Amino acid sequence: MSTPDLLPPVIATAVVVFLLVLGSLRVAAGYRKARSRFRRLTRIRIGLVHTRRSSRKKARR
Repeated sequence: MSTPDLLPPVIATAVVVFLLVLGSLRVAAGYRKARSRFRRLTRIRIGLVHTRRSSRKKARR
């Protein structure tokens, strides 16, 4: 096989690999954003739970 015969499959493979890399970077960025949002929500929930528990304990006494 000569070089011109190999050119289209090589270009197609390079494009597919490039698209996969871009997709994985987007997924990673989305995962980081979702994780930080989830951490923020859990902190808020934990804070609310602790304040509620402490106020309930005071009320029972």
